[in-house]
Amino acid sequence: MATFNEQLSERFGGRWNGQRHGQLFHQPERPVVQVGPAIRSYMSISAQVASDQQSDWLSLPELPTSSEILPDSATLKRQKVERLQRSPAQGVNPNKPTGPWDSEEDYLRDQYRLIREDAVRPLRDAVALLRECPGKKEADFDNQIGIYDRVFIKGFTFATRGIAVRVAFSTNKAEKTIRWDMSKRLLSGSLIALTPTNDMFRTQCIVAIVAARPLENLELKPAELDLFLAKGNDLSVMPHETFVMVEARGGYYEAHRHTMKALQHMIQESFPLSRNLVFAEPEVGAPPYLKGDRRRMDLSGIFSNLTTTNLLDDLENLQIDSRIDVLNNWSIAETKFYNLSQQAAIRRILTKRLALVQGPPGTGKTYVSAASMRVILDNMCAGDPPVIIACHTNHALDQILGFIAYFESAYARLGAFSKHPEIRKRSLANLRSSAEKTKIFGDLMPSAISAMKQLERDLKEDLEALDPQHQYVDPAHFLRRDLMSQQQYDSFEKGASKLIQDYSGNKTPFEVWLGDELVPAEGTKKFTRVFWEAVEDPETEMEVLKEIEAENVGRDDGEAEALKGRYYCVAHTKTGNVLVVRPGEEKQRDKLLGVNNLWEVPRGYRGKVYREWLEGYKRLVSKSLQAAAPRYAHAAEQKRVAGWERDLFILRKQRVIGMTTTGLSKYRALINALEPRTILIEEAGESLEGSVTSACLPSVEQLILVGDHQQLKPQCHVQLHGETLNMNTSLFERLVNNGVEYDILTQQCRMRPEIRRLLQPIYGDVLQDHELVTFEQNRPPVKGMGGINSFFFNHDWHETRDANMSFVNYPEADMIAGFFNFLCQSGESPGTITVLTFYKGQRNEIDRLIRNSSTYRRFLRSPHDDDHNGTDNHRRSRLEVRTVDSYQGEEKDIILLALTRGGADGSTGIGFLRDTHRVCVALSRARRGLYLFGNANQLHAQSAVWRSVLNILGAKRGKKEEVPAQWPCRVGKKLRVVCEWHARETFIVGKIILVRRVAVSAFVCICG
Repeated sequence: MATFNEQLSERFGGRWNGQRHGQLFHQPERPVVQVGPAIRSYMSISAQVASDQQSDWLSLPELPTSSEILPDSATLKRQKVERLQRSPAQGVNPNKPTGPWDSEEDYLRDQYRLIREDAVRPLRDAVALLRECPGKKEADFDNQIGIYDRVFIKGFTFATRGIAVRVAFSTNKAEKTIRWDMSKRLLSGSLIALTPTNDMFRTQCIVAIVAARPLENLELKPAELDLFLAKGNDLSVMPHETFVMVEARGGYYEAHRHTMKALQHMIQESFPLSRNLVFAEPEVGAPPYLKGDRRRMDLSGIFSNLTTTNLLDDLENLQIDSRIDVLNNWSIAETKFYNLSQQAAIRRILTKRLALVQGPPGTGKTYVSAASMRVILDNMCAGDPPVIIACHTNHALDQILGFIAYFESAYARLGAFSKHPEIRKRSLANLRSSAEKTKIFGDLMPSAISAMKQLERDLKEDLEALDPQHQYVDPAHFLRRDLMSQQQYDSFEKGASKLIQDYSGNKTPFEVWLGDELVPAEGTKKFTRVFWEAVEDPETEMEVLKEIEAENVGRDDGEAEALKGRYYCVAHTKTGNVLVVRPGEEKQRDKLLGVNNLWEVPRGYRGKVYREWLEGYKRLVSKSLQAAAPRYAHAAEQKRVAGWERDLFILRKQRVIGMTTTGLSKYRALINALEPRTILIEEAGESLEGSVTSACLPSVEQLILVGDHQQLKPQCHVQLHGETLNMNTSLFERLVNNGVEYDILTQQCRMRPEIRRLLQPIYGDVLQDHELVTFEQNRPPVKGMGGINSFFFNHDWHETRDANMSFVNYPEADMIAGFFNFLCQSGESPGTITVLTFYKGQRNEIDRLIRNSSTYRRFLRSPHDDDHNGTDNHRRSRLEVRTVDSYQGEEKDIILLALTRGGADGSTGIGFLRDTHRVCVALSRARRGLYLFGNANQLHAQSAVWRSVLNILGAKRGKKEEVPAQWPCRVGKKLRVVCEWHARETFIVGKIILVRRVAVSAFVCICG
């Protein structure tokens, strides 16, 4: 056989390692690569920072402590006053919209404390409210708190990220049927607090984070969920102790978690760009790398379309020298593909260490970013690190990577969620599967996996003994744990042999001894299944939930909705019977535990003795779990580091790496090891300052911020923090406020001019129209509207609040649903229309009405002539009813804007409609048609911006040449529509006429 193996080796090359399952196999030698110590050094510094007690904020753990959620009595009183008076927490300094900080440490500390307070306060307030009113249900708190009772421990999963606790729980406090596939309750990464049922947060609070929420487990009765506890000491094998579990439905801890870790780590690093970011210096120089020959850059990418492949031919035809000293000899001239403002922005991006570019709606800021990246890539030298691109949303990341894919194939996308099939191919997970198999020098993976498996093996026998498939815990486990002496254990067999008549082959000696003293354990009574007629309104679509979880919690460890790892159920169902203990019998029970011959224990006491053994056994297993938890967590972290080192080998071969700003913090150790020189942040005006600051790695020489501080501001979990702590002031806006130079893009290519003019109160005369949008063939009029492509339908219908305290205006929702169906009848596809609103309640109501309408259902069953395949039909018929906050960066041919607020009960408030940033987004999404529905009188009286917008629509303000010649006044209580087939006009004066006319048939005219 040896000779045969030698011949095979000589013939095929490589090394043969013998036989497996009776067959020869060939195991080629994997190349060994060195990736360097950067990731391990980063993680060791993080551990050092965590143990530093000199600064209180540096010593705070990754997850909040129980004292942060449930502080002492004096602090609780103070926090109650803060909550009632809507005041910020003590010790948290506000962000500074203008002016410098005194030091880098002060800046990092303040940003950290802002984010931590925003992350922790929602749960802290929820716990305080429930503590004050322990018997109330969710509706008593306006459904802002998730309350789950009858919570008990079912088991443990030894997962790749740590030891997770599985709990079962009741949702009866919701008093509704929960649609888990459309609910944001208990998302992976959500922060929750548990307390024993008999304590209700008076003295005890266990902090945890949701590890996984498989839908099939949530649909069980009772529902089940996996948790990671903040403290390993809280791990307990007490499955019949019941808890109450609470979550704050207005916050999401995981979104802040990685940023806080990054800010803590930065205290040990050099801080590039601190002159501008911290000390507010307005002057910005060139990036350090731009010197010598690197100053002469190939600018050919600017003189061609991004999709052009043969740039040299284009340049020869234009007689342009593509290599220019960008610091001295770059004069801007308009080209076919880039206007003057775009070229100025590109020049700033290429020549400034800190580059700010403001991109108002439709001005092509993503196009400019991609063009700049093309020039940077064209001028990269061998050995240069990859460019890092981060965006606030996955949608924006897919957009810019879609542009970059035209001219660069060596790119990677970190994060698990992309809707673009070609970009998904470049995800890190897919790159791993296709990468060359290598060995990492000094690989931590084998030792980490071995340590995790060994810790699991050490606990396996203890945990399996508590599995409910066993009627009782075998006394051998009590013996092994020194709860029972050898003499006591041996007495079972000896005593049973004398009781042959009772000792049948179907019973063990222990069962004979125990007799009928086993009873159901407390808490094992089956849940009473309650069927609620009310169904909770859907909060979002399933794919949106998956996106949130995938992006924040991360599935780079291979775990999808469910955790990977062995699960051990410990919810044993039987325990020893306990009779009423008479005075003086406690001493007798303790004495009986020491009896060597257990058959001498009276039958009435054997259940009590067994229960003592069982409870002692569970206490010892709990201690073992608690001791193993930190070692298992350390091994899991080593495994993660080893995975990142493998990824580092892959990512070093890429020239562009894209991720979200959340991913930038989450993968910071990995990105730091790449030593990036240039980082681009898209949607920088919408990102919290701390998440952008974390991009300032020591190696960064150039930070590019592209966004628009006049559109959506960063969102806080606690609205109060935006108002009182300036937390919703982005780094982009703060730099602009401090006079840091920036460029603004001025030519929009999205909206018809009659829609663009509505942005004049916000941008002044900055925005100009590209000729593209002035030609009717590019922006055809909306069908059925007779040339009226913008209109404000004025009504005085009153709004109300739904169960979640969000505003709903039912008459307005009816009107918009009917108008949506009318546009579809007139020839517009549902996929060309988006309904926008400022309120989730109104969004849910309009979405329900349209989906239930016969018109929309018939449209789905009747593909249009221009739909040639199922995919295209799905795209064109997909219904979009969205909130304004979720729609920045997107656009649609036709926008129906539901303003909702109508002055209910004499109220004069307009809520979110007062927010100019939201108004800017709402008015700038439409390409061809924009139709608004609301109370114009109220808006005119309550908001200067809306007053100006309404005056423009009413032909009372604005440039005369921009006023439509046909029907110049576009505000009124009558809406003119025109039959597409007979050209007959109809004036809609209310929802009833419209609904009656369009309900006849899906494709019949409205002429009557």
